[in-house]
Amino acid sequence: MTGNVFYNDYKDMQLPYFLAANSTVIRTAARGETSGAQMRATWTPRWDLELLGNGGLLKTRIADFPGSGVEGHDLARAPAYTANAGATWQFAAGWELSGNVAFSDSYYSAYDNDSRGRIGSYWTANAQLAYTFMYGRATLFAQNLFDSSRNVMVNGNDIYSATQQRPLLVGAALELRF
Repeated sequence: MTGNVFYNDYKDMQLPYFLAANSTVIRTAARGETSGAQMRATWTPRWDLELLGNGGLLKTRIADFPGSGVEGHDLARAPAYTANAGATWQFAAGWELSGNVAFSDSYYSAYDNDSRGRIGSYWTANAQLAYTFMYGRATLFAQNLFDSSRNVMVNGNDIYSATQQRPLLVGAALELRF
């Protein structure tokens, strides 16, 4: 098991402010704060099976930005908690099956914390089948297994130009070592 706890107190914190699709200015807050914790646990109940889990807690705020209207707001793209769980199973000589699910709590796309830029919580699942041989590794994989299309970013609080999760991606990879 591994983990860490952190606290950051920023002075003159630079914050991006989106004016339009391709136009951003940087504004400087006198102070910003972040704090949180992260933990990771790995367990191998059998020689051929590994289970893992990760969790994160995060608290952010713009502590001092007089006259801005955003003092006390959360920082952009900062979910209060995240989690990930996965497993890897080696089921035959050289063969491995693995998968994971990841969760992100809701967050705001911009530090103005406008409800139009709020991203709701979402899940993502991935899977992989791999074969390792003497000179390499062949892999079949699927990312965003359930083809979720949740928004992950809204630039300038324009919900019509939101960036969504990458759609289901199925692919193959071949790694050769020589």
